[in-house]
Amino acid sequence: MVRSLFSARSFFRDPVGYVSAHGEDGAPLRLAAGPSRFVLVRDPQAVWRVLVTDADSFRPGKWKRRARRFVGNTLNTLDGEQHRRRRLLLQPSLDRRRIARFTPSIAARVEEAQRGWRDGARLRLRDELDRLSLAVAGEVLLSAELDPGLATSLAVVMAGVPCFTPPLPGTRAARALARVESSVTGLVGAGGSDDDLLSALLRGGLPERTARGEVIAFLLAAVDEPPSGLEAAWYLLGRSPGARERLEAELDEGRRDYLEAVLRETLRLFPPARHIDRCPVGNGRTNVVVSPLVTHHDPRLYERPSEFVAERWLRRDERPRGAYLPFGAGAHACIGEPLARAIMTETLGGIARRWRLHVDPDAPVPGSRAPRLEVTLERR
Repeated sequence: MVRSLFSARSFFRDPVGYVSAHGEDGAPLRLAAGPSRFVLVRDPQAVWRVLVTDADSFRPGKWKRRARRFVGNTLNTLDGEQHRRRRLLLQPSLDRRRIARFTPSIAARVEEAQRGWRDGARLRLRDELDRLSLAVAGEVLLSAELDPGLATSLAVVMAGVPCFTPPLPGTRAARALARVESSVTGLVGAGGSDDDLLSALLRGGLPERTARGEVIAFLLAAVDEPPSGLEAAWYLLGRSPGARERLEAELDEGRRDYLEAVLRETLRLFPPARHIDRCPVGNGRTNVVVSPLVTHHDPRLYERPSEFVAERWLRRDERPRGAYLPFGAGAHACIGEPLARAIMTETLGGIARRWRLHVDPDAPVPGSRAPRLEVTLERR
């Protein structure tokens, strides 16, 4: 039963709170936003069926279809055979083994990004992280050194993506998009090199507009997923002195187990893919929603689900498939996950070995609508 004609709005404003109040039994929740209908699937086995086992029985949901108006026919909006062919085309450039070859270069860029930092200085962390992540993406995906200022334009464009419509002419978002498109057009015209993403796009014979759209989509992800995950990690560490001290101690000893646990726990609490929508084949009126954010806060799956407990990932993980999916799962899982994880791992480790980032006690919880996190630097 749909609880009200506007229950979906209440859910999307506070997914975890809404489910805590209305979804005690773990059964699917039916939601509505006017004439639109949603079914929230929460049980891990059901989540796995939707995303993996029975994925062919579902097609892109309403949000994905609307997103095509903004980014075009990119990997993220395609489905079926078209999606499979595009993913096969791009996969080698984002293969874990290829990304691993760039680890020393990523570490060097992290070190360079700290060169101008001073003890006691305050900085808006996300600005630094956006530029760093963009630089890494430029090297790995495009074999290019990108203008650091492009990060600001991409962030402005990214803020408008949830509307899924091109920005109105004359607006700040329109000017930012024009700058991004101009830069990407130049990159596509120059061509890629060796085995990078741009070379794959050009070898695939895609129309220039499509290749440009794919590059823009990957650059938008570069200034969204790794920087937002890292911002959340330092927010959480700033409120967990014991975790921060353990991380620093293990890094000083050359170990990374706890670093990996911190990132896994951060991605549990702040998953890049907050909601994933699919539509059952033959039923275009109902969206099936999988919410990693909700599933990751399920008390049946995680003890103290709302707390930052990195140690939980140092124990044997016996949770069912579908219980942890920060980057989605199945054929539509985020293809950029290996690069995002490499950026987050090298950045968190490289900075935490040299600096302690202090977070104000009243700093807002990181989120798309929250002010960017400011930190105070303390040299270790």
